Amino acid sequence: MKENMSLYKLLQEVCRASFIKKREIFSRFGLHRGKPPLLFILFDRDGRTVGEISKEMGLSPATVSKMIQRMELSGFIHKRQDKSDMRVFSIYLTAKSREIRVELERTML
Repeated sequence: MKENMSLYKLLQEVCRASFIKKREIFSRFGLHRGKPPLLFILFDRDGRTVGEISKEMGLSPATVSKMIQRMELSGFIHKRQDKSDMRVFSIYLTAKSREIRVELERTML
């Protein structure tokens, strides 16, 4: 039992250190911890809709829309209106996002 508790404590410390390091790296780029997962979805396939992103992230479309709005203001993504359906917007990465991709991927490993 005592060994399990020390292993649990060690795991807690590793998780905490990882969280702190990721937060430090993300903040250098002006990102908060919830935003890199959205970028990774777009790294996988650029040009997704809010609905596709919200489904993959398990968040409401309203929450994802707010994230997108903030990330667009920060220059990480941009929206394009669908020509065939003016209600639909596709979300695309900017050069700023592409520049930090390698470091973000290293951070998430």
